[in-house]
Amino acid sequence: PMYGDQDDNSEAGTYYGGNYQSLIKQIDFSDINNNQYSVSIVTSVKQMIPQIKLFIIEAAMAVFLVLFTTSTILLMWIYKSVLRPFARLKLSTQNIKDGNLDFEMPIEGSDEIADLCKDFEEMRVILSKSAEDKIKFDSEEKELISNISHDLRTPLTAIKGYVEGLIDGVADTPEKQDKYLKTIFNKVNDMDRLINE
Repeated sequence: PMYGDQDDNSEAGTYYGGNYQSLIKQIDFSDINNNQYSVSIVTSVKQMIPQIKLFIIEAAMAVFLVLFTTSTILLMWIYKSVLRPFARLKLSTQNIKDGNLDFEMPIEGSDEIADLCKDFEEMRVILSKSAEDKIKFDSEEKELISNISHDLRTPLTAIKGYVEGLIDGVADTPEKQDKYLKTIFNKVNDMDRLINE
């Protein structure tokens, strides 16, 4: 059976199937004396099939290499510009959740993720300063309470001693009793002044 264009001037040639499977190409030309000649080139398709298969395999490998290289470069870019900063952000949030504010958030680039990292670092610095201020305030508060406690205990101890002296009868004269009561009164006034302060 014959396939393809049967025109003798065909540029593509003619394919003949069957047992021979060949491609025939006819070329017409003329000489100086205007004599017309024709040459037919016959090519066995069976000889071309391994070359075509090799070409298809090489083309597929080239496409695979181009796709593999492109995807590798794209994955490296995504890792560097997206996944690594997000991993740092996750680690930083874990540190803050655990109460560790003594770290520094590295900032790379100038895109939106870098802006997010910068804002996160500013938040960490503010939280760290706030935590330091709270520790300082708590320490000062404890010291103040300790001082107040000490200042109030001193007059209370004196009052307690003079009241026990009155109860036990140590102040056996009206002058001593008067002196004890005036001392108790003065110590109560001292306590009142301390409480007001």
